[in-house]
Amino acid sequence: MDQFLREELDYYIQSKHSVLVVEAKQADLTRGFTQLAAELIALDSWVESEDLILYGAVTTVFGNLGVFIVLRG
Repeated sequence: MDQFLREELDYYIQSKHSVLVVEAKQADLTRGFTQLAAELIALDSWVESEDLILYGAVTTVFGNLGVFIVLRG
């Protein structure tokens, strides 16, 4: 990954053609969305697959709010 985009992923689930990254935040979905977008961009440059689809989700720790992102590599 890029030296400026270093983060620990809260949840990372990978299948043959897709990756799901989930960020769990206390209540700040805006900060979580920004962090998730940076992580997906970094993963896209790191993963060596042309047909991989990156899915991302930001949720509160209680799961009552959420934002979703799809990035096609």
